[in-house]
Amino acid sequence: MRLEPPDELFVFVDRTSAVTRHQFELIGGFASRCAGLLATDEGRRKYDSGEIDLLPFTPNPDQYPDLSPFVVKLMTEQWIEYEAERIRRALCPSAPSRLSAIYAPSG
Repeated sequence: MRLEPPDELFVFVDRTSAVTRHQFELIGGFASRCAGLLATDEGRRKYDSGEIDLLPFTPNPDQYPDLSPFVVKLMTEQWIEYEAERIRRALCPSAPSRLSAIYAPSG
């Protein structure tokens, strides 16, 4: 079942966040990486069917084993998103992906 988008969509933003303020000043708003897909019927069909691969990274079993605390933190955050996307694709590929969402950091 395809749902039609609402006439209005509200995005609540914490304007006191330096990250949010910087992004807004840089591009004048917030955007989803999939927004361009939704402009065409073919793009919308691919998005709705789950054909779009949104994973921007893959695990690297051959990486150098010595890791800095910074790299470990980044990998942990990346791995959580990787697993969430992998499970979403396996169980419900037509459900929206977190990797296509609009995020406005709150601080």
